[in-house]
Amino acid sequence: MIEKSINYPEKKFEIQNYIYDSTTWNNFKFRDDDIIIVTYPKSGTTWTQQIVSQLIFNGKENLNIYNMSLCLDLRPQIELYGTKDNLYKTLEKQTHRRFLKSHLPIDALVFSSKPKYICVIRDGRDVACSFYSHLSHIIYDGVERPKSIHEVFQKYILEQVTLVEADSLDPRLNSHIELRSLLTRSLKII
Repeated sequence: MIEKSINYPEKKFEIQNYIYDSTTWNNFKFRDDDIIIVTYPKSGTTWTQQIVSQLIFNGKENLNIYNMSLCLDLRPQIELYGTKDNLYKTLEKQTHRRFLKSHLPIDALVFSSKPKYICVIRDGRDVACSFYSHLSHIIYDGVERPKSIHEVFQKYILEQVTLVEADSLDPRLNSHIELRSLLTRSLKII
């Protein structure tokens, strides 16, 4: 049997803004049995985490996946633990098969041959609907509820892609520019 070598995607840029910090993955120590769930927000992340937890824990009910399956690149999650080192230590103490999540684009994520990756992709129109529903039910001081689904699509889908383009260190990257073009065409369909 001939073994084929796998060309893993390479990290091409960092994202460091008020929501994400992709540098957290740079020093993370992967285990051979880690599972990394990669999704755009509102694309089925929690659903996928729940499925994975049920597989790992043989259908055990009422598991707190929020404490078990952390998002390494989400700034509020990092700040909850004080420092990146504290976050790493917490994850190192987990004795079960770890399943982590990320909302980073593929080319802003560190890849390793050790873990298994699950990438969930959802139609941008569905993501916009889910974001609209999510944001319409948030009650925080100072948070303005969206006026329309088109506003959500523009602000949380298209502008997020633009933020990633702006954060890119390599201007030759075009995957996000192509994604923005695809999403813009999708908006015309809604």
